[in-house]
Amino acid sequence: MPEPIFVKDVRGRKASAYVSRFGGFPDRSICGLRDEWQPGILHVVSFQDSEPHHHDDMEEIFLILDGAGKVMLGGSEVEVGRWDTVRIPRFVEHSAEPNPGERLVIAVYFNRCDRESKDS
Repeated sequence: MPEPIFVKDVRGRKASAYVSRFGGFPDRSICGLRDEWQPGILHVVSFQDSEPHHHDDMEEIFLILDGAGKVMLGGSEVEVGRWDTVRIPRFVEHSAEPNPGERLVIAVYFNRCDRESKDS
């Protein structure tokens, strides 16, 4: 759960910033185990038994934080390791799995897309 921090902006007005603290991976999801950081925008996932899925209204950007494995993208496989990034356009089926004996920890950023947009 994000913690609010009350601050002043450069105009002297009150504003709220938020800090989310990583608390482990308590919840199961379609991606494996996850903990939300700033829910709905960025979360960290420890992939295990990921199921193929896609999103109609957003693209995802993966940043590999730890481990190695592969990301399956619309019928293609991409080998990934620490600090690699992968952009997944909306409507593209995707999943991920760690290499045997490793874990695959990924920061996932969701970029919402306008449904009427003509980009992928």
